[in-house]
Amino acid sequence: MSTTNVADMTFTDWSTDLVLLALVLLQLRARKLGVVHLLLPVAIVALAVWYYFSALPTSATGVVLCAFTSTIGLTLGVVAAACTRVWHRAGTTFAQAGPLAALIWIIGMGARLAFQIWAHTSGGAHSLTTFSIQHRLDAVAWVDALLFMAVGQVLARAVVLFIRGLATGRRVLPTAIG
Repeated sequence: MSTTNVADMTFTDWSTDLVLLALVLLQLRARKLGVVHLLLPVAIVALAVWYYFSALPTSATGVVLCAFTSTIGLTLGVVAAACTRVWHRAGTTFAQAGPLAALIWIIGMGARLAFQIWAHTSGGAHSLTTFSIQHRLDAVAWVDALLFMAVGQVLARAVVLFIRGLATGRRVLPTAIG
């Protein structure tokens, strides 16, 4: 049985993933569909990109891995936004994630955290190293893949919710932030 070496994961690793997971709690209650609602997850992922991103993958397999995880993220974001209720009342557009949207968000954000925890186990590290050598992937490709998946998920969700808000026939982004 492999043991998890959580000491290898930094406070920033844990806090970024847990904050992104916790955002589902905000999505479950009805909120104005405004700047904060749409861009808070994007801002958190942008900070993660700023902190973790060092270079684009240099191998063809690294590019394929990043394209694959980006596609997964985009798909999760579109489906989560499609499963979110958007409506207009009293001059304001609202959004509220349903149970399926919340589950999809948790799957996307939780999968990245689970992968990181697995990669920090002796068995996971060995398997990941073996796979990476066989497929000519370096650590940069894995970091980028996880980042691109998160970026895809939050951007797709924000864009689809924005478009759905516009489809209500009302202004989504009020003059005041909210």
